Amino acid sequence: DIYMDNLIKKESWVTEEQRKQIKDKQPNRFSDLRNLLKLDKDFEFNSIEYRPKETLLLRGGSVEKGEVKRTDVFKKDDKYFFVPIYPHEIETKRIEELNTAINTGKYKEYKNSISIDESFDFNFSLFKNDLFVVKQGNKEVLEYVYFSKLSPSTGQIFFVNHYDADKKNPHSMYIHNIEKFEKYAVDMLGNISKNSIFEKRQGTKLDRRLNKKG
Repeated sequence: DIYMDNLIKKESWVTEEQRKQIKDKQPNRFSDLRNLLKLDKDFEFNSIEYRPKETLLLRGGSVEKGEVKRTDVFKKDDKYFFVPIYPHEIETKRIEELNTAINTGKYKEYKNSISIDESFDFNFSLFKNDLFVVKQGNKEVLEYVYFSKLSPSTGQIFFVNHYDADKKNPHSMYIHNIEKFEKYAVDMLGNISKNSIFEKRQGTKLDRRLNKKG
């Protein structure tokens, strides 16, 4: 398969030995390729951004390290700041340690990260499929789209529209010039309400464990 061959060629994590196996076996389905490379069954090769899931050994088990699990959104001087939080950080760090925001000066211009302090206002946390409204620069307001993920390496958020039934092809937006960003909630009756004004920043699993001991 030409598409699969090109996809594997541009993936730096595939070893030379694995490339030889792919050439010999010539898998024609993604499920066969996952099995050959010993990847998780839900590993998506055709997503916007993909990589093998890294894991961290923890208390006799393991936790994923590679993807952002939660995004905390802060605001200061009418600008939004995004703090990526990874699964292993939720397990191993306290919330006051998770205060590093992505710093993008303008389109694809990345500077040193920003440390969040008391001068920043916490707005809300975003998880996958959270509903929000966003406006970027002079573009029109995007109403009621679903959060997919944050990409710290590219400075983008990914989202899907409510009419994208499969939610497998997210749209993207650079975060450097977002002018409006609001989170909404949907109740059991389908009513939509702005709930971010009531939201407090959540702690981590480590916080909860230490609080129980205390």
